[in-house]
Amino acid sequence: MKRMVSLLLCLCLVLTMLPPVAFAAESDADAMKSALLSVKRRIDIPSTYSQFEYQSDTINGELNWEFFWNDSNGGFLSVTADQAGRIIRYQHSVSNASENLPPKMTKDECVSAAKNLLAKTHPEIADKLVFESVTPSRYNNTFEVTFVREEHGIPVTEQSVRVRIDYRTGNCISIYASIVYDAEIKAPGTLVGSDVLFPLWEEMADLTLEYEIDSNSVAELWYTVKGEIRPINAETGEIIPEDVIWEKGESEDSSASGGGGGAANETFRDQLTPEEEEKSLELAGLLSKEKADAIVRSYAALALGKNDSLYSAHLYRDTHAYGAEKEPRSYWNLEYSGPVTKGKNPEHAYACVDAKTGTLLWFRAYRDTAKENRKLSESAAKTTAKALLKVAAADAVGKTDDGLRTDSGKDEIPAEYRFCFRRVENKIPVSNNQITVSVNSVSGKVTEYNRTWTENVTFEDPTAIISADAACDLFVKYQEPKLAYYTQTVYLYDIDSDTETVDWYYSGIPTEKKITLSYLGPDNIRRIDAKNGTVVAYAEIQTKPSGTYLDIKGHFAERDIQLLLDIGILSENQKYFKPNDQVNQLDLLYFIFAAHPRYYTYRIDNKEEVEELYKNAISQGIITEAERNPSKPVTRAEAAKIIVRCAGYETIAKNPEIFRTDYHDPESIPQKDLGYVVVAKALGIMQGSDGKFYGNRVMTRGEAICMICKFLATVR
Repeated sequence: MKRMVSLLLCLCLVLTMLPPVAFAAESDADAMKSALLSVKRRIDIPSTYSQFEYQSDTINGELNWEFFWNDSNGGFLSVTADQAGRIIRYQHSVSNASENLPPKMTKDECVSAAKNLLAKTHPEIADKLVFESVTPSRYNNTFEVTFVREEHGIPVTEQSVRVRIDYRTGNCISIYASIVYDAEIKAPGTLVGSDVLFPLWEEMADLTLEYEIDSNSVAELWYTVKGEIRPINAETGEIIPEDVIWEKGESEDSSASGGGGGAANETFRDQLTPEEEEKSLELAGLLSKEKADAIVRSYAALALGKNDSLYSAHLYRDTHAYGAEKEPRSYWNLEYSGPVTKGKNPEHAYACVDAKTGTLLWFRAYRDTAKENRKLSESAAKTTAKALLKVAAADAVGKTDDGLRTDSGKDEIPAEYRFCFRRVENKIPVSNNQITVSVNSVSGKVTEYNRTWTENVTFEDPTAIISADAACDLFVKYQEPKLAYYTQTVYLYDIDSDTETVDWYYSGIPTEKKITLSYLGPDNIRRIDAKNGTVVAYAEIQTKPSGTYLDIKGHFAERDIQLLLDIGILSENQKYFKPNDQVNQLDLLYFIFAAHPRYYTYRIDNKEEVEELYKNAISQGIITEAERNPSKPVTRAEAAKIIVRCAGYETIAKNPEIFRTDYHDPESIPQKDLGYVVVAKALGIMQGSDGKFYGNRVMTRGEAICMICKFLATVR
């Protein structure tokens, strides 16, 4: 018996010495459950989402949970939350997300829905979130509503919540919250005045007189803000020089796990296929690819070897005319490949040549930059760059400055010397007009050439303008200082360093947030008219949820017009919609093309774009060439034909003999249009009233919008 007791005591002693693995796992489980329960109190999870998974991330000592719910039909819901269960990110994709539905909620309604939702999802901070802006997206059928955090009635920078609401269903698609809950935010004390702020703003603004070329190719004189307007500590008057702070601290062990990313697809607008390319070459004045190639090779300074072959050539047509350009421009995009060595990628070079004028616009080559082989001096590199300008940009010689070196300048002999020759007119620099040249320090050849130069420009007379001092006065007095809590990142380091070189991106470093009451300054001022002192600011942030037309209140089409206005289909640049006016053929086609997700939105005040609209409408079978009549008022029967063609039911509808109608006014419907009227009714796109269709009556603009809203539900 004593022996048995002794064994039991020994066993107990051994068990007490084992590590508490089970208890640690149980602690993690409790933490996960706690966060999960908090999340489930904040959001509604559909009962069909029975599949669940989770994972955790610990970054900078902060534990976050990621929760995932699925259903068997492809519905997906994910939430990222902190240990307290506060939602950082929410995403919801329903299984029928691709279903075509018409817009249902206005901008105002979506803003209200987002605000009500945050009261439940973010109760700790909801009463401190103030509406900032709302942005429609026709790509994913949503309004994105942004709220910013305010403390003591003052906005906090870099702290906001963005909510996306599907305007077809009212469902929340996503929430992104950037909130620092435990940061110290003090109430305002004694603040510095304008006598401290204004001199600092003047110094930081660095107002520079320069020409800016407008859309009519008129170069106007402006004083432009070139300096960076840094925040100023509102209580001390000191400039806050950086967005990050380095402080001595103790690092803690941290681990991180995460997912992957994806690559963005790159599309090229209006590029030609080989067949279209062949036809375009028949146009008068365009160069062949052989001629464009010869032009590039004629510049001996370019880093293009005699053994480099033309690997590909593509003729690109930019169909949008800019400024004084009245015709689309064509360019040859050329790619060169060097000799191929087994097992190695060859060297490449790229060039762009104006296919009409033969002007070299762009060149880039990637060549040896090994440090031990660099030998070219700066003066020799600049001589090479200037020599190329004389032959490749002879028209610009004498119209640029001497060329400013714009590479980093860190190395005594860099891999490439980069010079920017800025355009100058009347001894005043021209904004966004320059020629950039890079010279390889190993070969002495030009590896980059980039010409940005606006043609046919009328420059304003610089003699009658306000002084720079007057411009500075206007700059600082334009608006009241904006008080805000300014957020900085504090990096906690372990080892002191004397180096001045810092990386642009940091990872794996413990961080904290420091919030300082600051004046942000008038950083929204873009420029000041040098002629009359008019101050031009960047676009003001929208402070009201919605705009509207002044003549739609109480109209039967009011809601549909407002819906299409809110999501960007109708223009906001007019006060009146005129819903009772007759709709003509051009306006109806414009409405359809603007609303349809597969079509481009054309400007009907531009003759070239109107031609393009009709070209596409005819090629898509929406109207025929014989039916083209832009100013003709459209009857309801004609509108039925156009909209049914858009919906893709032309093949059936064009056979009137197989249709009959129960409308009481069949005589108002031309026999050839009967099928279209019946199909439009069957699709729910068009209805009559009082049992009649009124097919020969001209459609109003308000009726057209109601028809298009119903049509959007049929688009596949």
